[in-house]
Formats: sequence, structure tokens, C-alpha cells
Amino acid sequence: MNRKLFYRTFIAAVCINLVIGINNAWSVFESALVSERAWTHVEASLPSTVYSFFYAVGILSGGIIQDHLGPKKTCRIAAVLAATGFTGSALSRSAPVFTLFYGVFTGLMVSFAYSSALPALLRWLPEKEQGRYSGFTICAFALTASYIAPVCSFMLPALGIRKTFLIIGLFIFLILFSASFFLYTPPAREPGKAASLPEQPVSKVVFTPEFAALFCISFSVTFAFTLLVTHIINIADVQAGAANAFYLITVFSVMNCISRIAGGAASDVIYPPVILFVICLLDLAFMLLFNRFGSIPLLILGSLIVGMSFGTNMSIIPKMVSSFFGMDHFGRNFGLVSISSGIAGVPAAFAAGASIDRTGTYLIAYMITAVILIISLLLLVNLIIRSKRKGQKMSRL
Repeated sequence: MNRKLFYRTFIAAVCINLVIGINNAWSVFESALVSERAWTHVEASLPSTVYSFFYAVGILSGGIIQDHLGPKKTCRIAAVLAATGFTGSALSRSAPVFTLFYGVFTGLMVSFAYSSALPALLRWLPEKEQGRYSGFTICAFALTASYIAPVCSFMLPALGIRKTFLIIGLFIFLILFSASFFLYTPPAREPGKAASLPEQPVSKVVFTPEFAALFCISFSVTFAFTLLVTHIINIADVQAGAANAFYLITVFSVMNCISRIAGGAASDVIYPPVILFVICLLDLAFMLLFNRFGSIPLLILGSLIVGMSFGTNMSIIPKMVSSFFGMDHFGRNFGLVSISSGIAGVPAAFAAGASIDRTGTYLIAYMITAVILIISLLLLVNLIIRSKRKGQKMSRL
């Protein structure tokens, strides 16, 4: 392996992920839209909701484009989408136009950039090292809000929404366009790389037990994470009587970041489905108990577990996709699985909102999440049994 080209690709992939987690800081922009443009909270939250939908759409199309055009061109398309989305948002005056530019173009930008960086990196690596490096790479995604939020909190009052969005758009464009020149793929498959499997049509991939398990696991873990991270402040108020517990969001972010690295490294030495079984089981236990958590320490503990589960899932799923379906069509197959995490946020937010509005508690939302997690656990058990029967081993090799 050409280590020089590999490390260039690794650094480029990290840099890309460091700028595309922009939507994780949306609460800062939402507050500015409400205060500066007098939008309602519903209007100010809609761009982020539309973003989630188009991210789910784009993660599949971005993967397919990456498989055909390669990571360099796909990343440059993402750079153009970033410039278009943020410039259009900055110049727009109405909520619908702003939502169109930010939600559609930014959602597609993130999915295309993500689809270009991770496959390019994993193609260089033997299976036993994929978890470690993918964990470091997607950890950068979780870190975006840690610097974007405070920087934008300073820029928005001083410069306003228009100038701030123009600057952010230019910054992301320059990073993505520059990084695209350093995304390399191996000239030929080398010994020890993830196995190259015969091409399978989409219809065959999506009806396999492996795909069903990965899709449902990703959906359920993302569902649990989104439910809590979007409502944890209100949950703390309702269940523990703690107002403005913003630090719980920090707990989610920190654990999400750490577990992406730790989970990826662990998957290099422990059979990945076993790790996913453990995190799903922990999520299930805490969902069944969460309504009884009436103190801040217990809420912090629950936030740590759910944040860890989400981060671990994000770092392990790419490795499992490459192990089950090979690397030649990784972009498409990873995109198919990743649709689940893109669409999970909408029903999770709805379930939480409907539960608190109708009953005054989040118990119904917790129980819905528990049912989804039980289904994931059953599919995981089936997957582990099938793998043992076939003698498959994706890690500990």
C-alpha cells in the first residue's frame, strides 16, 4: 500500500467531516432566525427538518455517483452544492426560499461529501483496520458543532445572518474543493483488503437478512438518540424539574464523539454484531427505565449510554457493510443502509412531541423506541446465528 497516498486520503476525509456536521449546530441559526427575522419557531426549525429528508435521499444517490465518478468528482459536486445552498440561503428573504436552499442543497451537500470521503478511505484498508480509521474519520463529523456553534454565536450578532451564511458557505466550499484533490483510491486491490464480492442488484441486497438487520439497527439506535437529544432539555424539566439543562446536550455530543473512535477500534478485535447487540440491549434497558429517571445524575447516565450507542453504531455500520457486501459497490450499499438513519429523525421527533402533548410524559415515546429496539435485537440474533453457521468472521481475523 502506498502509505503516502493513504495518509493524504485519511487527512482529507477528516477535514471533510470536520465541516459537514454543520446541521448539528442548527439551534444557533434557529435562534438567530427567530430574533433577527422574526420567524416563528416552526418556520425556523423547518430548514433543518427538510435537510434531514434530503440527506436521506442524497446518501444513496451520492453513494451511487461516487461508485461511478469516484470520490474526487463527488466531493467537488458537494462543494458546489455547499456554495449554492449557503449563498441562496444568505440572499433569501422569505422562509420558504431559505428552507429550499438550506434544506435541499445543504442536505445533498452533506450526503455527497460523506459518500465521497468514507468509501475512498476504507478502500485502502484491510478489514482488521477499517473500524479504527472510520471511527476517527466520522468522529470529526460529530466535532463540527463544537467549533461552528461558538464561532457563529459570535458572528451572527456582529454580522447578521446574510454575511454569516456567505462566510460559512465560502469556508465549506474551499475545504471540500481543496480536500477533493487528496482523495485517492488504490490502483488495484491489494492482499488483505475487504473482499471483492460479485455485484448484486439492489433488489437482492435489500432483501438479504444482513441488510434487514443493519437497516433496522441503524434506524432504532438513531431513533433513540434523536428522541432524546432533541427533547432532553424538556425531559429534564418534566422529569427532574431542572430548567435549562443545556449541559445534557454536551454530554450527548462528547460521548457521541468518543464512542465513534472507541467503537471503531473495538470492532477491529470484537465481532461487530456482538457489539451492536450489547449497545441495543443497553438502549432497550434504558428506554424501559427512562420514564423513572427523576434526577439529573440518572439523566446524565442515560444520556451517556444513548450517546455511546449512537456513536458506536455510526463507526461500526460502514465496516459491516463492506464485510457483508464488499467494497466494489460500497457507496451504493452504504447509502441504502444509511437511509435508515436519515429517516429515523422525523418519526422520533414526532413521537416525542405527540407523547408529551397528549399525555404530559414521554412514556409512550420510550415504549415505541423499546419495541423498535426489540425488533433490532431479534434481527441481530438471527444475523449472529447465520454468521456462525456459515463460518463468517468479520473481525478478530
